[in-house]
Amino acid sequence: MSATYALTVIEEHGARPGLTRFIESVHSMISVVADELDVPESELTVVLTGDITAS
Repeated sequence: MSATYALTVIEEHGARPGLTRFIESVHSMISVVADELDVPESELTVVLTGDITAS
């Protein structure tokens, strides 16, 4: 799933603003890593671990 798609889904379903900022932050980090490795962002796989809870 692309970061743009994820943000669209979150905005449409009214998720917490912090989650939107988190995804934007992750996407920014992916862009930096892709530039450093000289690969397209689409070739990177990001795995998030930990507890994600809704409040």
